Amino acid sequence: MNTSMINSLEQLENGTTETKLIEIKSIYKNGKTTVQPVRDPLSGWYKGVPRLSENDKRELKFWAEPDSKFTLKEGVVIDLNREDHKVIWEWLRYQPCLAQSYEQCQSRPEAEFYIHIRHKEAAKNLSRKKTKFKAMEYIHTDNPTNYPMRVKLLGINMDGEDPVVIEDFLLERAESDPSAIIKLYEDKFIAIRMLLMEAIEKRKVTIEPSGAYRYGTMFMGMSEESAVDWLNNSENASVVRLLEEDVRPKRIKETKKKQEKPKKVDELKR
Repeated sequence: MNTSMINSLEQLENGTTETKLIEIKSIYKNGKTTVQPVRDPLSGWYKGVPRLSENDKRELKFWAEPDSKFTLKEGVVIDLNREDHKVIWEWLRYQPCLAQSYEQCQSRPEAEFYIHIRHKEAAKNLSRKKTKFKAMEYIHTDNPTNYPMRVKLLGINMDGEDPVVIEDFLLERAESDPSAIIKLYEDKFIAIRMLLMEAIEKRKVTIEPSGAYRYGTMFMGMSEESAVDWLNNSENASVVRLLEEDVRPKRIKETKKKQEKPKKVDELKR
């Protein structure tokens, strides 16, 4: 088994010689406690401790007893390649103070220790870094004229601020909440949302006291989502073009100029 693919305790337990190492971490770095097998109230016996006769024990080199003990502390390793450690692990895994992961440890008040799967944590860290990088890349490649609208979609008005200031704010948000930034760019309706927001600001689209969204005499819906759906409807494509010209006349003119390529002299002669 490739160590980079280990992301669960089950995989680790069934791994190769190199990977069958269970590392215990402590929430409190100097944490230390001695534990014994946990009694099962249903069976009246101890979890992970087989009921063995004296004859059974004579055939075994290692076995667990109800009064077996083990000390949990930061960095202790259970080596499942060792028979004695395998016996210990069978009952140790049921300890209330031992969580199966760091996340589980956060939600269980009684848990002071957790199983650290090195490659799983590394994969999570890498994923978080990639998400942040993706969010920052979206901001860096965006047109700065879009920044004010981007932050408004986050619920913040930064009109009049220098684009550099807004970019810095967006990058800080990318650090703390990269998923929110990515959503700003990957939402399939984001362009429509930005157009609608701009149209409302410039009073091209009005919101009546009843909550109705209107563009001129055209009814667009009773909520922002319904107005977005209306604008996204292919049957209203011509209205969207009119709205864009109404809201962004300069940008539309610039776009049209770029699209109108001057003809070559030899083409004019034909």
